[in-house]
Amino acid sequence: MPSQRKVSVAQGFQAEISENAGLSLKQSHDLMGKEAGGMGNVGYTRDDLKRYLRTRRERSLKYGEAGMLIDYNFFGDVVTFDTSYKTNKEYRPLGVFVGFNQHRQIVIFGAALMYDETIDSFKWIFGTF
Repeated sequence: MPSQRKVSVAQGFQAEISENAGLSLKQSHDLMGKEAGGMGNVGYTRDDLKRYLRTRRERSLKYGEAGMLIDYNFFGDVVTFDTSYKTNKEYRPLGVFVGFNQHRQIVIFGAALMYDETIDSFKWIFGTF
């Protein structure tokens, strides 16, 4: 039953590690099925895993990921804020706080999905950041 399917914390971490290693969602799910002795023993579907990973990403953007805050403490000398991205289905501005690390690689310090581009919205975002 759909209400009985649940991705455990350990399985979620394993899926995140697999994703960071470059495995697709299908490959990660298949790997977990092999480790469990068959897909029937996994306890959730690929769609359940996809929803779990999406929810984790949304939470990390909403509440700020600890890694982003640590990066900001180390590399926050110069920060840009760009709202030119409007690729979501509501065409809302996505503001991203970006900087560079010592290897001249881009580091994301934070992100915000804005409702509009008014002065009050920018004041709130910069105050919150």
